[in-house]
Amino acid sequence: MESAVLERPQSDLTHKGASEVFELADKQPVLIKRRHDADQVLLNAESYAGLLRFAQNLYLVTRALTKGPERMVDIEGLHWTKLFGADERRTMLLELVEAARVAFERKDPAIFNATWKGWAHSAELMNDPEAIKALTAPVDPDATVALTRPIG
Repeated sequence: MESAVLERPQSDLTHKGASEVFELADKQPVLIKRRHDADQVLLNAESYAGLLRFAQNLYLVTRALTKGPERMVDIEGLHWTKLFGADERRTMLLELVEAARVAFERKDPAIFNATWKGWAHSAELMNDPEAIKALTAPVDPDATVALTRPIG
């Protein structure tokens, strides 16, 4: 997904320039130019993990789209979606498809990953009776603190 912005020759990895190349890779992907058309892209571990999560979860979304929201709960890796109704799963799929589109457009898998994580955390909350009780309990006005809008 991420395209390399900087190019460096492979020889930079074996000479004094190696530390600079790795520092650059912490900020953005670096294309390592090699002989015989075997170029490689150097990413930092966090970027690589994000791309891997993006690819794995996008694969699950494509399988879910094939099966439909009613049967997506049968897919390994998506069993947690059983906590949502079919309409919520349909909404989830639409949001994930849109997040994937935006992630590709902006070359930022974090957009899709954050949307995925939001749905997964919602399912975790729904599976926690204490959290649901706390979130749905009536609000006691005497226990709240009134905030005033700052002037200026």
